[in-house]
Amino acid sequence: MRTFAWLSHERPDLLRRSVSSLTNALGEQAKSLRYIIAESGISQIAPDYLPSEDVLYIDDVYREKLILEIEKGLEFYGLPIETARFALGAHHIEGSEGIHRNAINLSTIGETFISSDDDVVFDIRSLPRSIHKQKTANSKTFFSFKDWSDLEVFELETYSVTVSDFIWLHERVLQRAAFSSPGLRGHSIYGGPRFIFTFDDESLGNFCENPQFIDEALGSRILWNEAVESHMVPYSSIATYMLGMNNQFMLAPCFPFGRNVDGAFVCATKALNAEAMTAHLHASVLHKPIMDRGAYSDLGKLDFRINDYIWLMWSEWLQDVPLSLATDDRYALAADHFKKMAEQTPIKFAESLKNLSRRSLMARVTNLESQLERLKSHTFVTKSSWPKLARQEVELCKKMVIENDLYLPIESFRDGRNRDEQLQVTQGWFQSYAYLIEAWPFMRAMMSNIKLS
Repeated sequence: MRTFAWLSHERPDLLRRSVSSLTNALGEQAKSLRYIIAESGISQIAPDYLPSEDVLYIDDVYREKLILEIEKGLEFYGLPIETARFALGAHHIEGSEGIHRNAINLSTIGETFISSDDDVVFDIRSLPRSIHKQKTANSKTFFSFKDWSDLEVFELETYSVTVSDFIWLHERVLQRAAFSSPGLRGHSIYGGPRFIFTFDDESLGNFCENPQFIDEALGSRILWNEAVESHMVPYSSIATYMLGMNNQFMLAPCFPFGRNVDGAFVCATKALNAEAMTAHLHASVLHKPIMDRGAYSDLGKLDFRINDYIWLMWSEWLQDVPLSLATDDRYALAADHFKKMAEQTPIKFAESLKNLSRRSLMARVTNLESQLERLKSHTFVTKSSWPKLARQEVELCKKMVIENDLYLPIESFRDGRNRDEQLQVTQGWFQSYAYLIEAWPFMRAMMSNIKLS
């Protein structure tokens, strides 16, 4: 592995800190690496601190050249040329993470590489086996901390992992896996406050040995989350502040913007590649943004984002697609699936969105009620605040199902749009994404003939 990529938007100081934390740790080895910087915003300045001449700087100028070349290819294949700008253009006011991911993935075809957010520091640590509370190796330990100083004290009980060894961990698992995900320590917004409903029975029971665990976890976003042992699973939703990827798999296209871009991207890749696996690593990376967001907001409201709907579409489609279906055929079938959703009349599209959200809410109710029933005699859990919060979540979901409202993605609320305009723009996003799925294999194939300065 010799390629490292970063995604950034108007944070040059954080970008430099992240890149330098890697290059300083590797010393002379850093000179032999390939660096990809995908940046957007007003602060686009090609970094002059990289120790290698093998650098791809994806700024607005480069992106525009790439878009124009891909548009030519799409026109040749008879595909909508606007798909290139939807996937790669930095014009989306809702964000830029997905366009950076798409540009990076098109630039690393056939490679294994590590992709990092600009506020990640290559300071790698790992928990001793004695600290893990979980009994099974294929599980994850979760610790919450009231502040950064509390985390730093805890770090004294852990041990450092060299960046070279960390890279080797990724290399080893990416021989088989599509994704390699390290643990995370520091600041997290993974899953919002509803992450407390994602723990399995064993993990929740162990965590609740401290009856204040749930309240403490919701009171601070400073955490440590790490696999007990490195292991692979067929699919897992993962926090992708830093992620190893194997682009010998046909990594899926990202929806270009919005929160949870990466969650939908990982699910899409799994749906389109039957053999794609996710590896969780027994090591944590430091995530340290410029500000701590403090406590989570309350659980009294449940919003849907555009990538929540994209993820739900993929997860339902994944259950129905034949296991033996080849990747190329999966792309064609998936594109038709999303087209059928997008090409309905506005009234039927709205009804389909309502049904999608209802199925999601009802599944959440079923899962939580089952877990409450299983754990009703578990002393540690019942003494915590988790059962009360879980019942409140069940009642909220049931209320939303009964109300049968149309929960449009919150990204559609921008620019003072009225309800009809919000529905229209959402339907347009679905259609553009369907075209992107259809075009993505062709876009990847074009890259071998595109040479940009």
